[in-house]
Parts: sequence; C-alpha cells; structure tokens
Amino acid sequence: LEPPEELMRSDALGVRGGVERGVLSTTKSRAVAIFYSKRSDSPRRILLEIMVGAVDRPASISFLSQYQREEELTFGPLSFLEYVNQRVETAPDGGSVLVLRVRISANLTGMTLEERVAQRSKVVASLAVWVGHGLENAAEAFAREMADRAGIPHRNIEHVGFTRDAGVSNLVWYAKHQLLSDYKQVVGDLLATAAETFNDNVFFDAAVSRVLAMDRFTRESLELARMDPENLAKYNLPEWHVRFNHNELCDKLLAKMQMQEGDGGSEAAGLRLAHLLGLIETASPQALEKKNEVGKTALFEAVEGGDLRGMKVLIAARANVQARDAHSCTALMTARDGEAVRALVAAGADVNARRPEVLHT
Repeated sequence: LEPPEELMRSDALGVRGGVERGVLSTTKSRAVAIFYSKRSDSPRRILLEIMVGAVDRPASISFLSQYQREEELTFGPLSFLEYVNQRVETAPDGGSVLVLRVRISANLTGMTLEERVAQRSKVVASLAVWVGHGLENAAEAFAREMADRAGIPHRNIEHVGFTRDAGVSNLVWYAKHQLLSDYKQVVGDLLATAAETFNDNVFFDAAVSRVLAMDRFTRESLELARMDPENLAKYNLPEWHVRFNHNELCDKLLAKMQMQEGDGGSEAAGLRLAHLLGLIETASPQALEKKNEVGKTALFEAVEGGDLRGMKVLIAARANVQARDAHSCTALMTARDGEAVRALVAAGADVNARRPEVLHT
C-alpha cells in the first residue's frame, strides 16, 4: 500500500499535500489508529501523524461515541494536509506501518450548522439593508428637491418647522421619517421570524416579495408626491399618512392632467404616471406603441381589462387611439364599457373605423 503520488509531489509554490473533502476522523490513541489501518490484503499500513497548532485543532466527540476508549477527534470538511516527511515503524503484530507526518490547516471559513440554517434569512436581511439604504438616499433626494422648490437651505431640511411653507415641511417629514419608519417596521417584523422558517420556499419567496413590494410602494409614494406636491401637501401629517391611498392620488393626478391638457405638461405627466402604475415599461412615447404577441398596445390591454383609470392615464399620455391589433381591431372596437367608449371617442377614436373585408374562397 503506497500513498498517493499527488501527495508527495510539490506544486508551483513548493507545497506538498492535499485537501480532505469530508470530515476527518482521528484519534489520540496510536493503538486505535493502527488497528483501523489494518487491511487483510496488505501487511503494510499507512498512518497519518497530524501536527496541530493553536488554531487548527480538532473537536472531541468522545462524549457522543459508544466507543469512548477510541478518543475520537474530528476536523471539519475541506481541511488541507501538508506533507512534511515520512518514516516506517513496526506495529505490535510485526507488520510495518508507513507514518506520514502532515501539518493540517483546518477550514475556518466553513459555516456552522447554525449558519447554514440561517443562510436564507441572511439573504433576506442583506436585501432589506440594501433596499433600506436606497430608500434613505431616495428620501434625502426628495427632501432636497422640495427644499429647492421652496428656496430653503438644505441645512434646514431636518427641522419639521423649518419653513413658513408648512406643506413642504410636511412632505419632507413624511418622506424622511414616516415612510422610512414604515419600511423599517415591516422589515423588522419580518426578520424577527425564526431563521429556519426562511428555509420554506413559500415563506422565503413571500419574504423577498414583501421587501421588494415595500421598496416599490415607498418609491411610488415619493414619486406621486413629487408629481403633485401642491395638492398632497394640503394634508396635515400624520393625517396624510393615514389617508394615503394610491387610487385616490392617481385620480387626483389624472384630473389635474386633464385640466392641463393644453399646456404640454399633461403628456409627460401621463407617461410618468403610466410607468409608475406598471402600464408601460418605461416612461417614453415608444413604450406606448409597444405591442404584445397579438399586436395589442397597453391601451388595448387597459380597455379589454376594464381598467378605466389606466386607460385614461394612457390617453392623457397621448397613446394612439387609432392603433390596430393583429386582427385589425382598434381599442374602440373592443370596448364594452360606456365610459371607456366615451373616453376613447373624446380622445379622437374613429367611430367609423372598420376591419378590412375578409375574403373567403
């Protein structure tokens, strides 16, 4: 029986040895080691004599073993065994023993069982911290923008009563304190859950989705406030937070855009709001024209899905009401709601439009 040749060969750095991929079971008793090294097909045996240090030391598991006399010690997986030298000894039964003297470098970066169990919870915690930093930056940028609009020095934006414009002050307080406090509360409750619970796929997916949903909600709240601060700032906080409702705010913004239809600002605001509501992928005119696999634009989908608010936002963004799908239908042809029909006609949809004649042979 010979040791592996790879163990004896030096690498580019002059190091000889190899990595034990599994748990390395050892003993302090030479007699026990020699007993287990005995093989019926060879009178020669190999023994590893491991040199340990102050850090690279094994753990005793004798108290768990039914063979306590064996004095079993274990090293964790992926320990490196560096070859030092070798010698031959004679065993008590007369056989020869090849003793390989090695120096061990224990794997100290491997995770404990507790760390493995908590691995997924740490993923969610890291995501929550990363999202939180992003929201803090977004809230700070929003506060500075509101201060700039009101002509207020940035050094004063931390003070709720910093300005004669109480509305702007309330907006800044809402962004930098209430919204972030809500996020931290939701995430804190989530991360207080036992670590092993995150190992359930359904709970893990729900936890990640919750963090991302709070990120989106907070950013949407800031965007809505940025688009119409004059209207939203009329609420007294924290009453505003209690009354905060996306649908209500979208309706107010939509009404405001319709009143400003002739000033050129309605289209840009409509694009931003359509993007914010997830109706289009980007806040650009090109996104309004993008069609799905059956040739339908976002306007078609809103009309057919009965989303009157979304349809009106897209119309305000100047979506093409004359566009046709793969079957040469317009959005007006697919409309089934009277309000949708009236809105499309008011936007210029052709009531006389027809599908091309289909020829049969």
